[in-house]
Amino acid sequence: MRLLSIGDRVHPGAYKIHSRFDRVVNFTYGGYFVSLVEKEIGGGPLNIVIKDVNLNGVRDLEVDRGSVVLNKRRFYSENDLYYRSDMDFEHLCVETFYQNLTILERLLIETSHPKSLAFLLDERRIEYLRSGFERAFVKQITGGVQKIYNGNIINGVEMLKGCGFGLTPSGDDFLSGLLIGLNLIQMMFGENLSGLIDTIYDAARGGNIFSNTFLYLAKEGQLFERFKKLIAVLIYGEDNEILQCTESLFSVGGSSGADLVVGFLMTVQSELHDSRPQGTEIQT
Repeated sequence: MRLLSIGDRVHPGAYKIHSRFDRVVNFTYGGYFVSLVEKEIGGGPLNIVIKDVNLNGVRDLEVDRGSVVLNKRRFYSENDLYYRSDMDFEHLCVETFYQNLTILERLLIETSHPKSLAFLLDERRIEYLRSGFERAFVKQITGGVQKIYNGNIINGVEMLKGCGFGLTPSGDDFLSGLLIGLNLIQMMFGENLSGLIDTIYDAARGGNIFSNTFLYLAKEGQLFERFKKLIAVLIYGEDNEILQCTESLFSVGGSSGADLVVGFLMTVQSELHDSRPQGTEIQT
């Protein structure tokens, strides 16, 4: 087995198995959550990325500083194996970023999962959601999003919380994207949005351990690798790179990757923040 990377938010401790999925085993220790993942999943603040191991055979996980123990066998790491999840972007061109957002929006509408939240960007996609449950879902999501971006933020967040399909419901994924968007705006424009971010996070937390974990990381501005690459290419990249990153992200968890991006996109395009400098390069 090869240890490829350890997330910068992985805490030392002896972890217990929580759940298993294809290419992922999740562990918990106290209030912390860690995922042992295969290379194809990629790095993340709470991911331990490994290669050439049968995940079905993994029973025990212990994390020390500088090493990982799997089934009583220790694997040592080096400093360059630690994945950095923070928003460490530099020399940001705001104009380029917002131009590339139009490409991202088009890709969401044209290529994302049929049942993703892309109907918030193009109402014609509602045709993919036909059952009574799905139409009620569309109504609640649409109402909650309208409230958020029209100033009734808490009520809107409460409408989205836990709403939707999957391991992490679509509404929770949207809210994680929203928090990431606010963190990026805060970094790009030097605004202090910490109060707004904390308020949204407190209202968004529920009883889903997966959603709560991702919401916390989003509040802290900690990104998993696929999303960090997408933001980087929006700031610096070309059209074909944006396509590659969106394809990778949209493959995550059914519609979860796309729903995360919809929340992010609508937030950085919105007026939840006070200013939007145009056309200048910002040093960070």
